[in-house]
Parts: sequence; C-alpha cells; structure tokens
Amino acid sequence: NTMWPYQFIPTGTVGCGTLPVELISFDAWASDGRVELQWATASEFQNDYFTVERSIDGVDYQAVGTVDGAGTSNELKNYRLTDYRPDPGRAYYRLRQTDIDGTFSFSEPVAVESDEPGRLQLFPNPAHRFFRFRPVTEVPTNIQVNIIDAFGSKKSEQYYSSVSPGKVLEYDISSLLPGVYTVLSSGPSGLHTGRIVIK
Repeated sequence: NTMWPYQFIPTGTVGCGTLPVELISFDAWASDGRVELQWATASEFQNDYFTVERSIDGVDYQAVGTVDGAGTSNELKNYRLTDYRPDPGRAYYRLRQTDIDGTFSFSEPVAVESDEPGRLQLFPNPAHRFFRFRPVTEVPTNIQVNIIDAFGSKKSEQYYSSVSPGKVLEYDISSLLPGVYTVLSSGPSGLHTGRIVIK
C-alpha cells in the first residue's frame, strides 16, 4: 500500500501494472456546519471505489463515506462527498482508493477547520504543556473549563473569573498524558466544546 500525493501522479507502469488512478485535485472546505469534499481524476484503471476518511489527529482515521469509481477511464472525472457530522475544530481528510482486486492506496491528507458556531478555538493544536483559547462570551463572565478523556472521564478542571470578551486564556496541561481530549467550557453563555491533541 502506498501514499499517492494528489498534486501529481506520474503515468506509466509500476512493476507489471498501470497506476490505478491519476488524481489531479483533492479539496475540502467547511460550509454551514458541514465539510464538503471534492476531487478529480484524469484517468483510472480498474478503480472500484473511493473511501473518504477523517481524523482529528492525523494518525487514526475513520471512514466517512464511499463513492463508486469509474472502473477504467481516460476522461476527466469529478467526485464529491459531504461530511454532515464533522468533528469540531481541525480535522484531517484523506482518500483511500481501492482497486477491483482489493488493493488500495492513500492520498496525502488535507486539513479543514470546522466552522461550527460556538466551538472553542484551541491553539496550538497539537499542544504540549499548555494550550490557549478564546472563550465564547459577549460580556465579562466567570467560566469553568473541564478536560475529558476519550473514555468520558474528567481529567482536569480550571476556573476563570471575570473573563472579558475576546480575552485569550491559557490552560496548563503538563500533567496530562498524550492523547486526544475534549475541552468543555461552561458559563452563562452556555456550553462550548473543542478537541485538543496533547503530544
């Protein structure tokens, strides 16, 4: 199994077989709480189907959906798929292309920032020792921030007093193990969430 960049696929043969797909573009963008994905091929050889995969850390991917390929074609083909339930914050998408004989290869991933209203902006992400965030509030307020692990257990909490709108806050994560965590911010303006990858 190989990685094939979406910018360019050389034509010709590898071993005794023709390259399965010449992928000329792969784009993803956030729109109205969804992520739209679009890609195009210049040629295909015994291409069975594409699987769009999503990851929040760029390492572990899960399938979002599949789109049938064109089999064998030397014409420009355009494809599209919508992710109706994207993860909040940054996510990574890639294509898994599967041949009729079951062999497969991957595109290079592309990153997308979800435009979900009210989500927490966490940075840097991935983070080490600390991360910063801007609470969602329009008036000075008190907020509580909890960090939840992948099993739903609260691993850390911190309180902030008299937080002004637009103020950037810092959260110490030096005591937490590497992994993917959910950040919950609660206050008078409601509950807001984000995801952070701790290195």
